[in-house]
Order: sequence, then structure tokens, then C-alpha cells
Amino acid sequence: MPGPPSPAEGRLSPPPGLAASPPPPAAAPAARMANDVPLLERMLADMGAADPLFRPTSFWEHHEPRTVAWLREHDINRFREAGHGLSAAFGAQHYVSLPWGPERLRRLEGLDRSLLVRLLGGRLLGPAARWVEAARLFDPLTAIGLIKKLRKSAETLQALTHHCAELLDRDGTLSRIEDSGLGNPSDLFVADGRRYTFGFLKRFSEYAYVRGAVDWDRVGSVLEIGPGYGGQAELLLKAHPHLRVCIVDIPPQLYVANQYLSACFGRSVLGYKEAAEAGTLEASVLDRYRVVCLAPWQLPALRGVSFDLFWNSASFQEMEPAVVENYAGYVQRLVSGWLYLMNRPGGTRLASGGKHGVREPVVLEHYLRFFSEFALVDRRPARVLPRVQAGEVYDQMLFRRRGAAGSREP
Repeated sequence: MPGPPSPAEGRLSPPPGLAASPPPPAAAPAARMANDVPLLERMLADMGAADPLFRPTSFWEHHEPRTVAWLREHDINRFREAGHGLSAAFGAQHYVSLPWGPERLRRLEGLDRSLLVRLLGGRLLGPAARWVEAARLFDPLTAIGLIKKLRKSAETLQALTHHCAELLDRDGTLSRIEDSGLGNPSDLFVADGRRYTFGFLKRFSEYAYVRGAVDWDRVGSVLEIGPGYGGQAELLLKAHPHLRVCIVDIPPQLYVANQYLSACFGRSVLGYKEAAEAGTLEASVLDRYRVVCLAPWQLPALRGVSFDLFWNSASFQEMEPAVVENYAGYVQRLVSGWLYLMNRPGGTRLASGGKHGVREPVVLEHYLRFFSEFALVDRRPARVLPRVQAGEVYDQMLFRRRGAAGSREP
């Protein structure tokens, strides 16, 4: 088992009260994400040579082949497109995303003005549709009417979700940040002149929970394991431009996050390839960037680095206990302040009957034992936006390093 690094001594940002050097100015973000299949192949090859504790476990072994095949064959700039892009399990789409975007739905609605559609609905199917309920499903006018109602329902859910996020917002943060729109998200909408998605507002609701206890002016750096495509890092960096965020994930997720965040923040990103070529990663290296993209097997390369906050959302639950314990060893050495976890306290489903899952669930007791150097200061059922997934039981938990001062109840 690869062991955690020696205790961290450096910080990615000076302690509160000292002048912090500003991060380098970002290049203008690219209008599109770069397709770089050779980079994806390099990541996959490197992962094949890594310790098993740094590779996908049973849960993600199911998703990996399809995700890799999609990235090899399709334009990454469509990865958030419903009905075409990557799966909701990847975090690329939200489970309430419609199969088509609003513009396509409006075009379909416009078909009710077509003479052919009216002839089919009014003459061929009309008499039967008036008397036989099942026949109405084949009436194109009925179908178009349902599409219109579906679009309006989606727009209502968007407005309500945005309003709920505003109620969680304590200082107007939401009004000055927005989703990048990269990846062609089908659920992108505009509210008060800014672009949002369901996923963005979900991540904002998680951020609002953490903000209830954490003073972000005293947080200079964040370590996130399991960032998906990088949406949470994007939000944190836009909300707090002084932050430096290090994301850690396996490919192909890391590949998408690497390309997404590079398109968002330009030269302020230290990508996987450059980090691998740098070898040892010390605070003096990481301080030059706002975002650092690492694979798990690069964690041992971090030397003399300390992060103020650790973030893991719906990720550890998809691993095996031994893998989470290995990550926890690094986290306890690298993080000096807070831990935020959002996972199922009873673990995710077991692989059985041909269905994918984990071999052994990671449950609440594992987190308490693996992160023993941190004290649990708050635990509650997750209330993330939008609240539409019945039966999904997640916990939000905040831990504070034992002996640290300055915490407050969320």
C-alpha cells in the first residue's frame, strides 16, 4: 500500500493577516474545450501502471469503458448535452435534465402549425382520439401539447431552484457567478442576466452549507478528490478568486476536468501532463497556479504542501473501504483545517444480480475511523438543490482538525 507523504510544512497561501501574492492573471478562456485524445490515452496508460489503490474500483469499472469510448469518438464540447453526452452519474448532467434543450423543444412545439400534422391529428386520428384514451398518444397534436407542458414545467423548476439558491445566499455571491456554459449543457438557463444549470445550483447549495461554518476569507487552498468534470472547483474559484484548488481524480474523469478547467481558467491551470513532467510538486510550484489537476498516483509527489479545506461529494461512497482509507491517509497529512463530505451514510448499493455497485460499502463508521484526526462538528441530511430525487439519502458532514480554533456551528 502506498503510504501518505511526510507531514506537510508549507501552505499554498500565506496565513491570514499576511499579504498574499495574487494568482497570475488568467488568459482569456477558450470558447471551446480542446479535444486531446492522446492526453486521455496517456492518462489511461499511466493508470494501468499505478498501484491498484489508485485505480477504479468495482463501481467505476462499470462506467469507464463507455465513458472512454464516448470521449474517443465524440467532441468533448458536447459532453453535457442531454441524450448525447456523458452520463448523469459522471456529473456531466443532472438527473432532471430534459432529453432536449429549450430551443429544440420550442421547434417541436412549432410543428402544431404544420398542415400535415394538423391533418394527421384532426382527420386520421381525431375521431378515435376523442373516444379512445390510448389513441391520443398517437395524436401528434397531443404529443406537441405534452412537449409544451414539459418545457413549461422545466422552466418552472429552473425558476424555483434559482429562487431557493437565492434564499441560501447570504451575501449576493450567486448574483456575481455563473456556469461557464462549456460542454453544451441542455439545462442551461438565464436568471437575472446570468447562466445557471441544475448542477451549478446543486453545487452552490453545497457551498452554502459549508459557508455556514467556514470563513472563506481564511481559506486559501482547497483539495478535492472526486471532482467529476470540475464544476465545484469552477464555482469555488469564481466565488473566491483568491483560492487555489487542487483536484484529484482517475481518468477519464480527470481528462474531462483537465480540459474543462483549462478552458475556464486558461494558463492559470497546471494540467496533468505538466504536473507529471514537474515530478515533485512543492508549494512553490503550486503557488503559481489557481488550479492543479492531478491523478491519484501523483499524491505522493506533493511535498511541503498544506491545504486549508478538503472536499469530497458523492465520491468516496463509490469506492471500496481500503481505497478510501488510503486516500484518508493523504488527506490527514495534507489538510490543516476542514473536511467536507457528502456521501450516503449507509453506503451505496452492492454489485449483485448483474447490476453494478461496490463489493463492500463505505459507511459512516468508516469515515469516523479513517479521519480520526478530525472531529465531526456537524452532520445532517443533505438538502441539495433541486430536491427531486426521492429515496436518495445523503449526509452532509463537516469535520474540523482536532485542536484547531475558530470554528462555528453551520
